[in-house]
Amino acid sequence: SSVSKFLKKFSEQRDVLSGGVRDPLGLLQGWSQYMRDLMIELFNSFIYGNLLSVSAMTRALIESYVYVRILLEDASGIRLGEWCLCSLLSGKGGFGKKGEEKLQDIVAGICQTLELDRRECCARLKKGRQNGWLSEIVGKNRVTFWDACKYLGEPEIYDDFQTASAFVHGQDIVSKCIPFTFY
Repeated sequence: SSVSKFLKKFSEQRDVLSGGVRDPLGLLQGWSQYMRDLMIELFNSFIYGNLLSVSAMTRALIESYVYVRILLEDASGIRLGEWCLCSLLSGKGGFGKKGEEKLQDIVAGICQTLELDRRECCARLKKGRQNGWLSEIVGKNRVTFWDACKYLGEPEIYDDFQTASAFVHGQDIVSKCIPFTFY
């Protein structure tokens, strides 16, 4: 089928997301691979009728699309580095003492590579938790996914995200009956 041909061709591409953004850490290449794998797995889950996985992966793909679009706006790559640092810093509580020491070394290395002041950057990014890297451009300390969609000027994306979320979280009867009735 044409979809499977597209997915095969897409899966063979290497650096789908570069878009001229400075990426000395190779973060976009990793994200590109993640999105590629996600699309292939989503297609396979749909074919085999695993609609719970389809919804969960659709949510992840929608989130990736929104965040990557925002990251690609900044050719300097600073925002990309801040995204990485935010993700690391927001999850640091689960690493244990030895892991936290290693994490501090990683954070210092990333800040050095991106020529960022480690203390200032960590203090600023910790405030907004996982989406703290968006705080300055959105103008809020606690940025939600809705805020990111609105920032892009595409709030309708959030409606699709909510539909997939309702199916995954079991929030409404419509999301439970429609897929099994009409697919």
